[in-house]
Amino acid sequence: MANRQIHELDPAATLDSADRILVSTAAGNLTRRATLDALPFAGDRPGAVPRTLPAKLREQVSVRDFGAIGDDAADDTAAFAAAMASGARAIRIPAGRYRLTAPVDVPNGTALLGEGRDSSILRFDHDGAGLRFGTSFAPGSAEYTDGTCTGLGLTAKASATAAALKVVGNNFIGRDLRFRGGGAGSWAIELDRSNDWSLVDLLAWGDGADAFAGNGIWVRNSTNAAVNYGDGSLRQVSIKLGGDGLKGLFFEGGSASPGIVNNVLVAKANIVAPNRTGCIGIHIKNARRLTFVSVDLESLSTGVLEEGSAAGMSEVNTWLGTYFLANSTSPAVAYADNNGTVAGAVRNRSFLGCDNFPALTGTFADGDTMLARGLWLGSASTGLPVVRATEQAGNLRVDRGASAYIQFGAPATGNNSRITCGVDGLTAPYDATLYMGDTNIRKVTVEPVLHMNEHQDLPKSPTDGMIAFAAGHPNSGTWNPSYDRGLYSFAGGTWHRLVDTRMKGWVAVNEQTGTSYTLQPGDVGDRVEMKNDAAKTVTVPQLASVPGASGTKPPGGTNVIAGRRVYCETSIGQVGAGAVTLVPASGVVIEGPTATSADGQTIVLRWVSATLVRTRLA
Repeated sequence: MANRQIHELDPAATLDSADRILVSTAAGNLTRRATLDALPFAGDRPGAVPRTLPAKLREQVSVRDFGAIGDDAADDTAAFAAAMASGARAIRIPAGRYRLTAPVDVPNGTALLGEGRDSSILRFDHDGAGLRFGTSFAPGSAEYTDGTCTGLGLTAKASATAAALKVVGNNFIGRDLRFRGGGAGSWAIELDRSNDWSLVDLLAWGDGADAFAGNGIWVRNSTNAAVNYGDGSLRQVSIKLGGDGLKGLFFEGGSASPGIVNNVLVAKANIVAPNRTGCIGIHIKNARRLTFVSVDLESLSTGVLEEGSAAGMSEVNTWLGTYFLANSTSPAVAYADNNGTVAGAVRNRSFLGCDNFPALTGTFADGDTMLARGLWLGSASTGLPVVRATEQAGNLRVDRGASAYIQFGAPATGNNSRITCGVDGLTAPYDATLYMGDTNIRKVTVEPVLHMNEHQDLPKSPTDGMIAFAAGHPNSGTWNPSYDRGLYSFAGGTWHRLVDTRMKGWVAVNEQTGTSYTLQPGDVGDRVEMKNDAAKTVTVPQLASVPGASGTKPPGGTNVIAGRRVYCETSIGQVGAGAVTLVPASGVVIEGPTATSADGQTIVLRWVSATLVRTRLA
């Protein structure tokens, strides 16, 4: 055989790793041979470890390394299963359309890396779940998933009854994902008993072949386990519901606490359902501390449905910059809850800077705060706002959600109370006047009571007509030691007490038919009548505490003698024929006169009364 040069050798259709190549040394012009598998690779970075080129390529595992075709016709299920079982923790899915006829179970700590949600597409040609992360997580087992799924398009079958992407466990990351297909029983994503997860840049939107016809994202606790799941975030989410009676986002905790879903951030979400009926944008059930920022809800039958149970109520959920646009072809509700059937099941909500959201209904409860086109402070007992401040014809109106209101900046006319500022001839531009109705008002009622704080210090800047309540504490304050406890009015530069005259209508009468009686604390402020015809004695005891001063009866004292203060009084009547003698107990001094007797302590005449007044030094 004639000698031939290397370039004259017959070409080979294929090569394998055992084939030989000839190489020459860099110096010495020596020729050597080696297998293709020995081709070297050395990185150009400092400290790079030399290795063979095949070893470098094996650092990135692809589903095609295990036989996946990706032509949308071949069944790639076995190849995906082999890749998952290989032990590789980063598995690449090159561009293509991969047909899968059974669920793909992804091991803990594994990342599936596609080349983009419109390039690497998985088509699930079966009715079950598509990708399943954390399938080994069962109740009582270690909560471990640590999965990653990025750059993939997931297409569900129209008859599917499960999620295209199901995660059970913790520490999951999903990014750059697109969902197509599905049906009424399917979900794009289901997160069950999951904590510390992040979903970013999700799209379930399209028309024609790219349309999404299932439900959106379901965050749940399927076992009602005594663990609060959630602690995750949804960011840049766009969902277009392509069927009737679907849900965009569903947060479902257990019916008891703990077991709820909590601590989830939803930022920049867009959920729409044009030309569909019965769709709910966001459904919350037994979930707490959810925060929604910049959420757009359009063409939905119900924008948000929030529910709770008596033991697992939904509470402390916050809405910032949420917008609702009703479907023009059918009635729509921006916001609804179940407080009408389970009182207090949904509470402590906050709404700030929202537009057309929520509907101002009467179902709001304890702790609710709304700062939308006004200020709303909710009531737990009535379900109505305690205070609602809204704009009314260019003026600020404060009301209870009913007809009674206070309006700032309005003329002082009409049947309602108004506070006006800088009008009606006021001397200073910032003075305000409170108008309590006009000539049509016959009575002003303050419910439940008019309360005035007790002052221990002189009220600041007193003016004529001011009323204040003095605490009357003898050992503190800079104002009250000179005053009895009670109401005072300021006039002519002096405080004047509004005197209690003790005129309280019918007075209780204590009738005594015996010849002796000792006054009781309960007799203070009332009348004692001695009816026996024989001589009688009434003993006046010391009082350890003064009724009225201790709260049993209002005190009737006022400054009557300099240096002394009146505590209380009792009326004693001589009704029988015999005289009544007042006898002081130890420590009591009776000063008269009270009748015609020389000692001044005996009531001689019948139908004569004496008033016993107790005093103390101020």
